Amino acid sequence: MKKARFLLPAEHEMLDSMLYYQHQAEGLGRDFVDQITEFAACLKGDG
Repeated sequence: MKKARFLLPAEHEMLDSMLYYQHQAEGLGRDFVDQITEFAACLKGDG
């Protein structure tokens, strides 16, 4: 199956949020993106 895709505005917002969380605590931004992509895979039935 194909990976989930995000609309460009949503991707930009997600990356902005990742940078914010990464600034708050080392690794938190990466954890945030991992959780979002894992959830998106579950919605598509990939996970």
